[in-house]
Amino acid sequence: MTFESSVTMNAVEAALQELRRRVPEEMRPAVADEAVDGLKFSESLPRELAIGMLQHRLADPIAVRHVMAQCVRVVHCGSLTSTGVLHSDDAPES
Repeated sequence: MTFESSVTMNAVEAALQELRRRVPEEMRPAVADEAVDGLKFSESLPRELAIGMLQHRLADPIAVRHVMAQCVRVVHCGSLTSTGVLHSDDAPES
């Protein structure tokens, strides 16, 4: 992912921690208007029902759980340095 330069590392780390606290089965993907409009019977379905159905079809809690368990690598484009960032569960014991 790419962030605006005004976004701090603390803000990114806080957002990742918040995502990791969520239950993947309860997360719902964003649905584009084009996806709803592209449904065969989109005009005869209530929009909320169509969005809910597409969210259910597109949800992949197993993949979300897998991705959120991965280590994060941060690359600072301006300085050309990179560091691995471990969340507390992955930190080595002292």
